[in-house]
Amino acid sequence: MRFETMDDYSTFMSNRKLKQIFHRKLQLHFNTDKELLLPLDVHKIAISSPPNEDNCTAMIIYNHHSDLAFCRIGDSSWTALGNQFVIPFHDIIYSSKRQLFYAITVIGNVQAWDLRDPSLPISKVIKYTYMHPSLEHPEEISRVEYERCRYLVELPEGDFLIVIRYQSSIQEDGSLFYPESMDIRSSSSCKTIWFDLRKLDVEKQTLEPVNHLGDDVLFLGANESFCLSARDYPGLRPNCIYFSNDPPGMYMYKGKPYRGYDIGVYSLEDFSISSLHPFELHKIQPALWVFPRP
Repeated sequence: MRFETMDDYSTFMSNRKLKQIFHRKLQLHFNTDKELLLPLDVHKIAISSPPNEDNCTAMIIYNHHSDLAFCRIGDSSWTALGNQFVIPFHDIIYSSKRQLFYAITVIGNVQAWDLRDPSLPISKVIKYTYMHPSLEHPEEISRVEYERCRYLVELPEGDFLIVIRYQSSIQEDGSLFYPESMDIRSSSSCKTIWFDLRKLDVEKQTLEPVNHLGDDVLFLGANESFCLSARDYPGLRPNCIYFSNDPPGMYMYKGKPYRGYDIGVYSLEDFSISSLHPFELHKIQPALWVFPRP
């Protein structure tokens, strides 16, 4: 999500302020008058405009099923949109060019939502031909046990990227988990090891491999994914992916729980991952990417 100032960000991310913005408690009411137990378990939020605008609409991925719901400024309740895929959603974004919300499930189902008329939400499934992962990846990927997270990113020219993030369990010494060499019970946390990028052609319903981002930079994590150009922000590294914890869960360090582990910069040039910070990882909180507009 994008904010005009850091004050907008602080206001939106505070639960207390969030309740004030939407004039209600964080509860979700269904047509059946059933109510979700508090606290509302929100995984991700995407907004259509700055939260101080009257027509601001928020879409969320919530609860243990990772379903969708939305709310507009002044609404008395969240409107549940359900989940026709019966597969958990993982990422949502808002396209200001198309004035649509887009959501992607953990296995890659993509759905567009038109919420301009809140009384009549319109959805459309974006179909495409599946493509197997690229073979151009580090050799060690084929040896490790991994899980995948999927993201949607809108590029400046309006194209969409589907980004698959590969994470592997790691041992306490930081080495990757290899099934033939260790007991899974000694694995303590997850580590990002690789990204696979595909451009989604909505009209042709195909995915095309993307091996280079040029000057573009992607930001992925627990909040809305977005893309910037290193030409506009010289401090950024071009052709890279900045990533943070997703989900921002709990990890272990020397037998004690901590947060904020899986964060870094992934280079599409040489598949390397570098650190973003000089301090000890176990001492930081989960990171969120903030894009203050000038």
